[in-house]
Amino acid sequence: AKALSEVPSIQMGALPGGPDSVVIIRKRGTNDKERNGAVIFALQAASACLEHELLCRLAEQVLSSRCFDELRTKQNLGYVVHLVYSGDSLGGSRGKCGLKIMVQSELHPATVHRRIRVWLKAALEQLLKETDEELEKYLKALLVKVSEKPKNLSSEFARNYGEVSLRSFEFDRQEQAITFLQRDEVLREFRKFVEEKLTNAPKLVTEVRGSLVEDEEPPLEEGEEDVPYNKEKMTILETLEEIEAMRQTLTFARSLSDIEV
Repeated sequence: AKALSEVPSIQMGALPGGPDSVVIIRKRGTNDKERNGAVIFALQAASACLEHELLCRLAEQVLSSRCFDELRTKQNLGYVVHLVYSGDSLGGSRGKCGLKIMVQSELHPATVHRRIRVWLKAALEQLLKETDEELEKYLKALLVKVSEKPKNLSSEFARNYGEVSLRSFEFDRQEQAITFLQRDEVLREFRKFVEEKLTNAPKLVTEVRGSLVEDEEPPLEEGEEDVPYNKEKMTILETLEEIEAMRQTLTFARSLSDIEV
């Protein structure tokens, strides 16, 4: 027999600054002929237990099309725009979950970053004002998605192997998820989660500059809004050495490894 403790655990670092903090990584792209840059804007909202994961996925269900409509269709920031659930589950309630927005654009990434945070603040505020009737359709759509049965043996294997790889072995996760989403209090808990977890979640933002833009951040355009960060809770990293130095300060959660085979 060999102990799984001998297998290196999967690790996930919690962002260090707490609520309303932001870590910004700024780098120029490695291809000097690539016109596009990119911004990845990630919220690390809560521990990655099943309940938090489902509340984040409900937020994704509500916001993903709205994000595309505003940032892609109306503002035309770039061809690639999407908002998705983001999770680093390590089994049980280990790890973190939240949302992630990615935009690929020829604009300066600092401008794209600013547009994302302005839109997201307004979108979360609007979400908190919506009635149960307005949110119910998104909840029903998520419930349909969660209730889907595997279409073939391969997809069923992948679902079950996910529990094995995380060493959580919760093979009834689908049933747990359906039960959670069918409760009467889900939307009340969802609003509380948005207000207390998503709105002030620590953020990790990666800005990659394309070949068309200068290093210096451009000024606000006339009439453009901004939601500035608290500078005392903002960390900017521009070199690999700075990134590694910050990584050394993180508190890491580890996957389960106390099972023998």
